Amino acid sequence: MQDCIKVKIGKEECCFRTTAETIDSNQDIDLINFPVTPKNGDTHIVQFNDSYVIYEYIDSWNEKINKSQSDTLYLFQVGIPLATHIHYAPLTYSQAQYLIHNTTGNNPVADESQPFVVITTELNGNEDAEHTHDLTIYFDYENHTFIVTNITNNDLDNHEAHLVGGSIKPTIYFEAVGEEYTGTELPSSTGNATGDTALIQYLNGYIIGYTWYVDEWLKEVEIVTPPYKVYRALISQEDTDNPTAIVLENTIGNIVWTRSNEGQYIGTLADAFTPNKTFTNINNSLVSGGLLSNNSAEIYPSTASVITLNSFKIMDGYEDDYLINTPIEILVYP
Repeated sequence: MQDCIKVKIGKEECCFRTTAETIDSNQDIDLINFPVTPKNGDTHIVQFNDSYVIYEYIDSWNEKINKSQSDTLYLFQVGIPLATHIHYAPLTYSQAQYLIHNTTGNNPVADESQPFVVITTELNGNEDAEHTHDLTIYFDYENHTFIVTNITNNDLDNHEAHLVGGSIKPTIYFEAVGEEYTGTELPSSTGNATGDTALIQYLNGYIIGYTWYVDEWLKEVEIVTPPYKVYRALISQEDTDNPTAIVLENTIGNIVWTRSNEGQYIGTLADAFTPNKTFTNINNSLVSGGLLSNNSAEIYPSTASVITLNSFKIMDGYEDDYLINTPIEILVYP
C-alpha cells in the first residue's frame, strides 16, 4: 500500500492522504485494506484483476469511479440491427500490441500491406443455423482505433461488425503533483504498454485518469474535488433547544450543535477546524432564510475543535429564536 503522498505548497507542507493498493483477485470490497484512520476527503485507489476503483471517504468509504477491465483489450460485436442473435469476438492484448507496434501509420483501407490479424467469433445463430464469423482486424493509427475490413460467412445474414469496447488490466501509475490542473496537463511519465493508466492528483482538487495509447496519454476520467473541506447548512434555533441543521454539503464531518447559553451556540468536532486555515461565513440578511428583523449573527472558530455561533438583537445582546434556516458555511483548507 502506498503511503500518504506529500507535496510542497510554498512554505507549507500538506498531505493529500491518497493511498493505493493492488489486489490479485476480481473485484471484492471485502478484500480491500482501507486506511484505518481516514479523514473526510481521503481517497483510496484499488486495482483488481477485472477493474480499478477509486473510493472517497466522506464519513464512510464511497465508490467514486469504477472502471471495469477484462482479459481482452477490445471486444467486437457482429450482427445486424434487430437481429435475433449477436456474435462477439475478442482481440487479445498480444494481438493488439502486434498491430500497434508494426503499423507504418498508413491508412489500412488504402494500404492493405499494413499488419492484420484474423479473429473468430463464438458459435451462435438461430436453431440449427449456428455459425461463426472470421473478422479481419487492422489498426487505424490516424484515428487511434481498430477497424474490421472483412467478415467471412456473411453471404446470407449480412452482418456488420462494430468495436464495442473492453479494456485490459492496466498498470496504474499514481502521482500527486504540486501544480493546478488547467485542462492541458499530461503525466510526465510514459506508459509501458497500451492500456496503462496514470492517475494524477492536482493541487486544485482534480484527479485525472489518463490511458496510454500507442505513444501518448489520452484523458479518460475526471474527478473534481475542492482542495478544501466544506460544511454548508441551514441552521435554525427555537426556545432553549439546541440548534438544528439542514446539511446541504459536508466533507468536514458530523458537527454537533449545542446551546451553551442564551443566543450562544457551539458546533463541535474534534480537531476539524485547523487554526489559520478555517474560513466561516453566515448570512446576515434580514429576510426569510436569514434572521428576524433587527437581529444579527456571527460565526467563527474558537478552537481547533469548536465553532462559535452567536445570535443577538442589535444593541440588546444575545437572544434565542433568531436563527431561521440561516445559511452558514465553513471551509477548512489544507
